[in-house]
Amino acid sequence: MESIERKILNVILAVFLLASLYIINLYNYQLFHSTSEIFSVVVAFSIYMISWNARAYADNDFLLFLGIAYLFIGGIDLLHTLTFEGMNIFASANYDTSVQLWVVARYIQSVTLLIAFVLLINKKKRIKAGYIFGIYASIVILVLLSIFYFKSFPSCYNVEQGLSNFKIISEYIICFILIITIFLLIKPPAVL
Repeated sequence: MESIERKILNVILAVFLLASLYIINLYNYQLFHSTSEIFSVVVAFSIYMISWNARAYADNDFLLFLGIAYLFIGGIDLLHTLTFEGMNIFASANYDTSVQLWVVARYIQSVTLLIAFVLLINKKKRIKAGYIFGIYASIVILVLLSIFYFKSFPSCYNVEQGLSNFKIISEYIICFILIITIFLLIKPPAVL
């Protein structure tokens, strides 16, 4: 009986949470966006913390690899949230900056999931956490420099035109990478 009551309570809480988010969205989109993004950042950082603390107990380094990657993905998502138009935290940030960071985070996330597949299949494959931290830190630093300092990252959003072709094509590429990953998870090749 307690199990049914607990499920009912969980459903009520979920409905309350969704209704609250909907009302916040109607009232202030920026608050809704920030709330949603901060939740995803907390999830990303939690994946890192769990994987880091469980690394000694894992059969392979699949979870550790994902955790390290999600630490950086969460950091980029946090920057995406803080650069959102109207936040007024970064003086040079605009709509384009926020969208650029979102695209970068999704590229890193999709490629990470594809690479992590190899670690999931190959249980004997071990990684060196320091190298993975170094690789992701280097990639993130280079991308952030291209966005904030060199301003050489392709434009993703223009106020007059909306989404750029680069952003639209990137969305398709990211989806394609994720579809390949899902396909490989469902039917892994015998080669690996």
